[in-house]
Amino acid sequence: PVAGLGVNRIGMVRSTFEIVITVWNAHVMAMPRWGQPRVLSDLQRHLDDPDVPAPMVDAFKNLSQRRVEQFAGDARAVGEWSVLKQSGQWHLRCDARVPSGSA
Repeated sequence: PVAGLGVNRIGMVRSTFEIVITVWNAHVMAMPRWGQPRVLSDLQRHLDDPDVPAPMVDAFKNLSQRRVEQFAGDARAVGEWSVLKQSGQWHLRCDARVPSGSA
């Protein structure tokens, strides 16, 4: 085993979830229930920068398409979150947030 590999691996897993959650929350904030479409448009504008790596742009497009196709009506935003490794498996723990006044 390489010393520190576990630390690098958990960093990679956390970074991956950070991308996924950022895209998810941007789409949620753009929903009428949240009324913050600028969050998504700012992210899209940032990804139009030619210095952004193509894999990041592709990830955004793929995650956005999946969100629209499978979760378009889900208005829950991801709040506090963490990644844990238990019994050899990665687990995402997070709280879901809804807009004020929602049940």
